[in-house]
Amino acid sequence: TMSPIARWFCLSLGTFAVLVAPAAADEPFSLADGDRVVLVGNTVVERAQRYGHVELALATAFAARDVTFRNLGWSGDTVFGEARAGFDTPKEGRERLIEQVQAARPTVLLVGYGANAAFDGVDAIPRFVEGLNSLLDTWAPLGARTVLLGPLDHENLGAPLPDPGPYNESAAKYRDAIRGIAEERGFAYVELQAELSAVDAAGPLTDNCVHLTGDGYRALATALVHGLTNDDRAWRLDVDAAGATAEATATRLSGIDGYDDRMVLRIVDACGFGIASSSRWLRVRGLPYERYTLVCDGRELATASADQWAEGVRFEDGVVEERADALRAAIVEKNRLFFYRWRPQNITYLFGFRKHEQGQNAVEVPQFDEHVAEAEAAIEAMRQPVKRTYVLRRAG
Repeated sequence: TMSPIARWFCLSLGTFAVLVAPAAADEPFSLADGDRVVLVGNTVVERAQRYGHVELALATAFAARDVTFRNLGWSGDTVFGEARAGFDTPKEGRERLIEQVQAARPTVLLVGYGANAAFDGVDAIPRFVEGLNSLLDTWAPLGARTVLLGPLDHENLGAPLPDPGPYNESAAKYRDAIRGIAEERGFAYVELQAELSAVDAAGPLTDNCVHLTGDGYRALATALVHGLTNDDRAWRLDVDAAGATAEATATRLSGIDGYDDRMVLRIVDACGFGIASSSRWLRVRGLPYERYTLVCDGRELATASADQWAEGVRFEDGVVEERADALRAAIVEKNRLFFYRWRPQNITYLFGFRKHEQGQNAVEVPQFDEHVAEAEAAIEAMRQPVKRTYVLRRAG
């Protein structure tokens, strides 16, 4: 007598149909093979490289290969490049901002300004709009797919920290202005504040109302991906055992095997682990026994009743988290090397007005290119598809 699970597969002689949910036809953003993503902006952008969450989320939300990232954020920067001026004039700072983006050769440009300008109040919005439009005009010949990002509110952490209300009112007006520029130019726009507010995150996201913590950047990464794609890119697998079919997102089901007391699901995670989250959702309908335990790599991940599996069970995959942490560490290291390449700490002595003292050492700075390339090769290797085997076995 055939077992209940084996009977599901006898008609197909071990074959099955896998229905992978396609991307939406009107999906507003994607990354393609060979893309160079350049992030430019002020403090929120610059500090993102310290934590790696934003790049990790973008690198793993899409199956594109050979995608590289360059973070050109500069704390305190404005659309006029004032923070980049150093000992030079603001005009030279703006020229430096323009040239730095051009030198990075972006195919995708994420532009995040407005946070500093919001301190100037709504009366300064026309000047900000003029400055941002001028910047975008200079970068237009690059042909990069451009996304404008709205500035974040200051987090209300209570006394003795200041009331963020007045600043946030100003920031909202700047978001409106940036959205208007995006609409006029046909650019994508992400209202990061609204997206971040929708992320389920425990505790404060900043350490001082302004600067995001590691957890804050993790939440921001989720918010950015959702804002770009209108999809959280979360790992989901929905299996109809009776029909031996499945729908998958952020992964691919390559095989199903059915036995008397268990089901084996062979998957291929497109970028090693789908997205930068260990949280996964599995639904299996039509299980014949009362309870089942999900196992992978010798670890029990979840135990639930057949009815609960039929509704869908969310579980954490520790192996995914370990791989994500390793990749994020590699991203942070790459960012560190690239930072030394384009912003050496003693830049005034190497390239500025004191280069007569140590300018002979400037020849060493381009040598970081080789190290950055090696780091990016390691990152790409870590992003390769990974085969996993989940076993849903009958629980005693």
